[in-house]
Amino acid sequence: MTGDCTWYKNRDADGVSRSVGQTIEVATVAGNTLNLVSPIHIDFHTAMRPQVTKTVDPFVKNAGIEDLYLTGGRNGMIRVIHAAYSWLKNIESDTVNGQHLSLGNSYRIVVRESYFHHAVQYSQGGGSYGVSINTETSDSLIENNIIYFLNKPFLFEASGGGNVVAYNYIDDAQLGSAMTWQETDIDTHCSFPHMELIEGNWAPHLAADIVHGNSGWLTFYRNYASSQHRTLAAVQTDNVEAVGLEAFVINMNALGNVLGTSGLPGLIYESSTPDWTLCGKPSIFRLGDGAIPATSCAFDSGVKATILRHGNFDYFNNSVVWDPGISNHTLPLSLYLTQKPAFFGTQAWPFADPVRTPMLGVLPAKQRYDIGKPNG
Repeated sequence: MTGDCTWYKNRDADGVSRSVGQTIEVATVAGNTLNLVSPIHIDFHTAMRPQVTKTVDPFVKNAGIEDLYLTGGRNGMIRVIHAAYSWLKNIESDTVNGQHLSLGNSYRIVVRESYFHHAVQYSQGGGSYGVSINTETSDSLIENNIIYFLNKPFLFEASGGGNVVAYNYIDDAQLGSAMTWQETDIDTHCSFPHMELIEGNWAPHLAADIVHGNSGWLTFYRNYASSQHRTLAAVQTDNVEAVGLEAFVINMNALGNVLGTSGLPGLIYESSTPDWTLCGKPSIFRLGDGAIPATSCAFDSGVKATILRHGNFDYFNNSVVWDPGISNHTLPLSLYLTQKPAFFGTQAWPFADPVRTPMLGVLPAKQRYDIGKPNG
């Protein structure tokens, strides 16, 4: 693991930051044995001297915020910290300087049917973020929301695993200081987001970057990533890709997604080697770029070597591409739901299905935005 973001991490007594962590509830204690409510999402090797740390007791539990409009926050808008089994629903957060919603050191938070949009300014540096799952927050659900017109609409930042980001409409990510650069709609910062599920979203650019640290074991499942933002596609000519996984990002999974846009000029399937004729072209996948800081077209081969790609439709091949080593071509309807969620109503579910005609159904969050009723 690499990275800084020490403000999001636990520290040893000697001040050393720990890059991997998880917030979890202890059910019972028997001697030196802790019986946990949730599973541990990643192996903690004894050679790394893992620790159990009691953060705050008691946590805030079973608290909710509903039906609230906020605007003009100058140091972020909503911050949830040291909370569990709590929720936000039908929130509109309008024009922030900072983060619209930060979930830190928390457990089993649910965010639904909310609308986070616009910022005071759009340059990088944390002043134009949408929703951030950070500081080892675990086992939370961000579902059926709209996150729109921000620099970084959604981020995992040193998150703790077991989080689900599903069926959200996320669009028009931008970098105000370089408008030709296509920003990412769902992304990572800070080491080490791991074991997270990104399912069923409409998000043009899916990514995991190396800014402040790497990540691993994220699963992108049944999303639609067009590589074309709603209103900014005409000016965003650099970094155009459906899925971008930067250097030192390991063991990622992309399954059952619909990727790219039909007829995009110069489109290639993959950029993963230092070939200057390919590096700047629009691509379905860009894998391992950024191996040498501040250098373009320098790739880490480990990203491609450890990614699982299976059952994705892309508009370069104009077909579904299966992993030749996997004979099973049946994709589960969902990786976290056992039945169609109620908010889909009569619409087809799953939203994205690369072997169905049509491949894309109606995403309720995007439908709300399109008809001008983002809060229902």
